[in-house]
Amino acid sequence: MTSPRRRTALALVTCLLTVASVSGQAPISRLLGLVSGGSSSPGTSITGGSSGFLVWSSGGMSLNGGTFSGIVIGGSNAKITMNSCEFVEVDPLTGTSTLLNTLPNIWSVWLGRSGVDLVQRVFYFVGDSNALGSGRLIGLDVDNGSVVSNIGLSFPTMASGRLVAMEFDSAAGVLYGIALDPGSDFVLATIDPVTGIVTPTTTTFAGPVRLGVSGLDESGGPTFFVETQDALAALNPTIPGPVTAGPPVNPPPLGISYDNLNDRVIAYGNNQVMALNTAGVVTSGLAVTNGLTAIHPGSFDFDRGSGTYFFSAMNTNWNQEFQVVDTGAASVTTVLPPTPLRFACARFIDDTALLPICGAGNVGTWTGMPAQDVMLVNGSSGATTGRLVTVGVNQPLTLDILQPTTQATPATFAILGQLLLPNFQTLYTTPLGYACITPALFNPNDPNLFTVADCIGWGLNALFPAGSPQAPVSAPWTLSLPSGIGAPFVMTLQGVIQDGSPAFGLALTNTVGVVVQ
Repeated sequence: MTSPRRRTALALVTCLLTVASVSGQAPISRLLGLVSGGSSSPGTSITGGSSGFLVWSSGGMSLNGGTFSGIVIGGSNAKITMNSCEFVEVDPLTGTSTLLNTLPNIWSVWLGRSGVDLVQRVFYFVGDSNALGSGRLIGLDVDNGSVVSNIGLSFPTMASGRLVAMEFDSAAGVLYGIALDPGSDFVLATIDPVTGIVTPTTTTFAGPVRLGVSGLDESGGPTFFVETQDALAALNPTIPGPVTAGPPVNPPPLGISYDNLNDRVIAYGNNQVMALNTAGVVTSGLAVTNGLTAIHPGSFDFDRGSGTYFFSAMNTNWNQEFQVVDTGAASVTTVLPPTPLRFACARFIDDTALLPICGAGNVGTWTGMPAQDVMLVNGSSGATTGRLVTVGVNQPLTLDILQPTTQATPATFAILGQLLLPNFQTLYTTPLGYACITPALFNPNDPNLFTVADCIGWGLNALFPAGSPQAPVSAPWTLSLPSGIGAPFVMTLQGVIQDGSPAFGLALTNTVGVVVQ
């Protein structure tokens, strides 16, 4: 005879599988970039006209037929001048591009100075209407390319400031940059997207900086990584400087990105793709590219959805090649775009990037400590795998809710879910902070939303409602499905749990995306 607990577990699987037909969700990644105008027109040569600013694979700089101006220490104010500026979406596997918007009044773009607000869906970059301008912060809608902001940069507390690198912390909603005040150290600064005011923090380092080469770990403090003196510097805005960079990296990195899936920095230099730990030490070689002579310095980015490291380069025949590096398989795919694309900057936009950003929750953070992971699927919070846990079809699956250490009495909780992985439309602002998914409480008619359990007593239509024989009473609690789920399936789970917070007494749990395949 089947036990009540087993019958309830089977009911859970049946309910989830009948809510919608789900065959799995591949990472959704879009590569957006700013390129020199005309580069999406047939017949344009990348080695003529305003073809772009190149850096030799050995580290030297080249105009390659284009122009640049305002070079200061470390090439920190390098900019590409262009006939006009185009905002394009690029397929990295075919090289084809789709024009989103032409920006006829932008004649120069600061190389590599860009950042994307993944929550508000805005692509920020620094450009100007002429090559001698002081720079404007321009925001573009990532979906339709429209200009949503255009404001001049100002440095009221610096003698003659300029930005040399830029990254957006979507988790905190803060735009960071590396600023240089001539005669002083480089400094990590915040940039107000509304006013354009650049405000330095106390986190300084000696420099110089190479051409906007930077990466950002949103979950680690945050930590802003920048290339300086052929080494990696890790800058935390809460830790004052001067910051000492790590050991020299050989070959010197010409492009870096943070790999949130493995808590490491991916770097390229002189045909070598390398993995570095956050202290700047090379831990392994990931891949070798084939005879690249030069790279477009603004083109580097890491796709957090697929684990792909991307950049644009020139081969020995001076043809443009996209380098698509699978950092897991240590393989490189080269793609020759049918039409040259003269990159000034490029960024991946992918919905799965949201999961590691909002997935930590805030259990126990009121004590000043990092968020506690209290939700586990098959014993894992997914913290080291982008908040994703992969389970085989018909393989055992367990869900554990742990007791927060900051809660003195047994914690009550509610576990919420949605089909598929979260996206920017499901991000929901609650009094407790950003939730990765919309709680079913606020949209009970949405067939993609469900509640697994509710022992808080909110009256949710839960699979394990409060007061039922199989319902949890408090943490710790375990749900076990020995036979797992019998078909490919994707869902996201997040909960609310008591954690002793003096403000609400409640917190958002960590989020886990569950992929059954």
